[in-house]
Amino acid sequence: KAGIPTFSSSHEAILAIRGDEIAQKVVAKMESIPELNSQAYDLLQKLNQPNTNFEKLGESIVKEPGLAAQILKTANSAFFMRRAKVDTIPSALTVLGMEGLKQILIVNVFKGLSGYFGAQKEVLDHGRACAHLGFHLAELKKVPRANLGKIQLGGLLHDIGSLALAFYYPKEYSEVRNLIKGQNKRSYEAELATFGIEHQRLGQLLAEKWGFPDYLCRLIGDHHTLSDATQEELTAPIYCANGFINQVIENIPFTPYYQKLRGYFSHVGENKLTVSALQDALKKEYEKFQVSMPAEI
Repeated sequence: KAGIPTFSSSHEAILAIRGDEIAQKVVAKMESIPELNSQAYDLLQKLNQPNTNFEKLGESIVKEPGLAAQILKTANSAFFMRRAKVDTIPSALTVLGMEGLKQILIVNVFKGLSGYFGAQKEVLDHGRACAHLGFHLAELKKVPRANLGKIQLGGLLHDIGSLALAFYYPKEYSEVRNLIKGQNKRSYEAELATFGIEHQRLGQLLAEKWGFPDYLCRLIGDHHTLSDATQEELTAPIYCANGFINQVIENIPFTPYYQKLRGYFSHVGENKLTVSALQDALKKEYEKFQVSMPAEI
């Protein structure tokens, strides 16, 4: 019947059942972590409600000095090219809009999660680097400014599923790493073989549970496959940045990204920008990022 999954073997079926069980357990465990008991998370949930009142949100934000300062700083940044200084939260919210405010809140939520997953510094640093390089590629392509923050956020959060799997199942995830190094499997292939679910799918489930925007949930779930053509402009730079970091920096099996990287810049002209030139540009940008990389997000 349509909609009923079929499996080629009993082992595959058992793995799929295990994957569903693991996803349910991880989502349930993460619901109760104290890092999600924050003002930023509460405000994000309010933003997702219909008929959100910006005035009341502003009143809540003013009570959180750190968050208020971050919002004012962002509203006054060069990105928004304001001539007059923004010095009140209501004015800042007008500049940022709902999408801009959501991005700030999600970054703050992820800061809390980064503390929770703090032992996995390599994965967190990978996310920061992917966010930076994805943003760089999008700037080179001259994508609409409204999408730059979305791409950066997607890079930062794309491996949230890996963080969760490795945190809650450290012994099993060491097997994943062995498959990556010993059998040349890509990360998601090794995860599927071990858990019955890969980090993209689990990450998307978590993002949906936390009320993240639809584009971000879909980007997290599609960053290794690019199967969702409707938002390729957002996902493609993360797909390419991730593949580049896996191949050149981390020296692990990677999703082939050359054709997509070349296609992403096809508007430039066949003879003006080669994959090799783009890789060289990414290497230089990565080196610059390493020198200036912040200690936290």
